[in-house]
Amino acid sequence: MTPRAPRPDRRSRHLQAVPSAGSAQPQGAPEDFLGTMGAALDDPDPLAFLSLASMIISSTGRLDHGGPEHEDYVRPPQELFYESMLNISARETTAMLHAITALSSDNRAAQQARREIRRRDHAVPHWLETLDDAQAEAAATTADHFRDGENVVVTVRLSDGSPLTSVLYVDFNIGFAAKDGFVLPEDAEGFRQLFHHAGDPAHGIEYLEITPGEAQARIMDAIESGDHVFPPLESEMWPHTRPLIEWMAGLLPGGGGEGYRVEEVSPIQRQRLLQRFLSSPSGRGLDGEDDPVIAELLITFLTDYTVGDPLRWSPVKVEILLADWFPRKVMFDPEAMRRMPAVLRAMVQFGHQELGMPAHATEDTLRSVEEWTPYYLKRLLEADLAAGEERAEDWAEAWGSAGGFAGGEGWPGYPYGDDPGLVDSQGNPISFELHRAVELVGGEEALAALDAEPLPDEELQLDRVPEDILGRVQETTRLCDEAADALFDQEIRTACRRVIAQTAAEEPGVFRRKSKNVTAAAAVLWAVATVNNRMGLYSGWNGPMAKDLTAHFGTAVSYADRARPFLRSFGGRDYQRSTDLSFATPTVLTGARRAALIRLRDAESGANGPL
Repeated sequence: MTPRAPRPDRRSRHLQAVPSAGSAQPQGAPEDFLGTMGAALDDPDPLAFLSLASMIISSTGRLDHGGPEHEDYVRPPQELFYESMLNISARETTAMLHAITALSSDNRAAQQARREIRRRDHAVPHWLETLDDAQAEAAATTADHFRDGENVVVTVRLSDGSPLTSVLYVDFNIGFAAKDGFVLPEDAEGFRQLFHHAGDPAHGIEYLEITPGEAQARIMDAIESGDHVFPPLESEMWPHTRPLIEWMAGLLPGGGGEGYRVEEVSPIQRQRLLQRFLSSPSGRGLDGEDDPVIAELLITFLTDYTVGDPLRWSPVKVEILLADWFPRKVMFDPEAMRRMPAVLRAMVQFGHQELGMPAHATEDTLRSVEEWTPYYLKRLLEADLAAGEERAEDWAEAWGSAGGFAGGEGWPGYPYGDDPGLVDSQGNPISFELHRAVELVGGEEALAALDAEPLPDEELQLDRVPEDILGRVQETTRLCDEAADALFDQEIRTACRRVIAQTAAEEPGVFRRKSKNVTAAAAVLWAVATVNNRMGLYSGWNGPMAKDLTAHFGTAVSYADRARPFLRSFGGRDYQRSTDLSFATPTVLTGARRAALIRLRDAESGANGPL
């Protein structure tokens, strides 16, 4: 077997199943945690236990830490966790030690686990004892016309014949970074069928087999690149599945893979491309004095900041450009800045024609220009008002305050918004939990006025829905209703209907794009269940998990990106991690969720005074 490639360090601030440093029994594994491990171990699907082990290993990190000589030293959670697994002799902890030997990138922890396993005689499933005998079977990628990213797919088979297929999404617009990943209990053919069922052939999505060495190189490149992105990229499954996906990639025969590389575009090539554009029918229609300079800047954006084809504009690239990069990075004459969207439209048409892109791809991209231009112009106006007659450098500072890089100088960032700080509107310190509650309901006033009445059994409100999308809205709602009834309850169903109706009214473009209704329904249900704490991540959770949505809808996709316009329609921030997802309104929260927030509000008000 080919040795596994070394894996980069992984740390996370999330730890839910390990006792805190102040626990009365720091060396003991809590009974409920043993129960969680036992339930996963008894699941006939090996993925249940492997997913739990991956989540725990990802959350705890490595043992190589420093500082115990300092008087304020606090024992890290990873030390407490591994100590519990070593000191509590039980079938469940022995099983977890087997997983640690394979999935952990920490050699010290793996060696300790192997030594302890040899001293025990607990019966664990044969497939778990023989994880090193698992075999990689296939590797592939999936991508569409726009090449904003790709899925790297790896299939392995455990010693008992159980198949696992991992899917790692790599974002090309933030430096080939691993952005999301999940694992399914499918073989290569089963995943291929699932993929073709969920995909839209009109979008030119391709499933291409690649060599095992190339798949391994791409996965390791993407994970390492993702380590340099700040804030860290997180989704409902990532980075919890990282150890499992890295282990599966390590089973691939290595060698011969180049991984990701940036295709350099020389200054001469850029100038030739600019001249081709200016002499094309699209470029000849431009009459602004500074339009050639703007066009050159747009070429620079695609070649230097998205590691993409200088002609391959996509809705996502347009959004990054208009919402963040251009108003923040470019210092230019105000009138010329306002002309940029017109030049962008011409460049989209030119680029897509040169590449032979299908008409619907060009339509989707131009629609994105129209959708984001008002936001772009608003940012210009705000910067104009803030700068007044000041120098152009002051403009840059004003624009920069509204955004930030995702991965350091040279990569476009996402507008996460201002750092809220853990204080209330009066400047008084508040806990993270209370700050989260304020975000969930959309403000302190909303939190103060919160009630715990259950959501009613409410019909879909269509009075503000444009007629041209009525059919799609109703079909998306039907799909969402069926899933909510099967997996959740009437309150979740009502919340989903409210989200769909609000989005159709405020963001109708969502339902005008060439996408599948089933994907939109799954994204809505995932987001609603997540904000209501009804979506689990690992076996032992008393309720549906993300994999149950995948099974119900037949959609082998990540829902986080697809949920963004639904969050935005309520005023929620565009870019959110699943761990702090919010619609910024109580109208989609169930009675139980609001009751919990009320208890938190009242407890903190009693201790610190009213908000």
